[in-house]
Amino acid sequence: MNRGVKIIGNPKRVYLDDNFRVWENAILYTGDKGKIIGGKNSLIGVDCFINSGNNTIKIGDGVAVSSHCRLIAYSHHYTREDIPVIFTATEGDITIEDNVLIGSGVTILPGVTIGYGAVVAAGAVVTQDVPRRVIVGGIPAKIIKTIE
Repeated sequence: MNRGVKIIGNPKRVYLDDNFRVWENAILYTGDKGKIIGGKNSLIGVDCFINSGNNTIKIGDGVAVSSHCRLIAYSHHYTREDIPVIFTATEGDITIEDNVLIGSGVTILPGVTIGYGAVVAAGAVVTQDVPRRVIVGGIPAKIIKTIE
């Protein structure tokens, strides 16, 4: 890991392969039950925020998470008018399968799986699963093209 990388929560719940690189100023956060698992020959770019909460974020082999990305497995959502938003939450594991490229400034929300070989365009907000070998982009992210 490079300088300025912070692990908040329990560092024993962060499992990174020896060839997994984490660049400057990234923050890895785990709750008491959460895990962050990083595969072989993958990286997390400069100034990323990876928040597993009490869930699991799994980053596969050969994955590039570009700079300024946010992977958030726990989030507050305004879902009911009868209770304050601070007491509402959505949570779920995030899985990024092998050989995926996540462009700069992407946000991935709870419960999402990014399929093998997919590309997520810069600035996208991913709110639902991404199939294998497609390019997605936008807010919310939608399929732009299938990779042949």
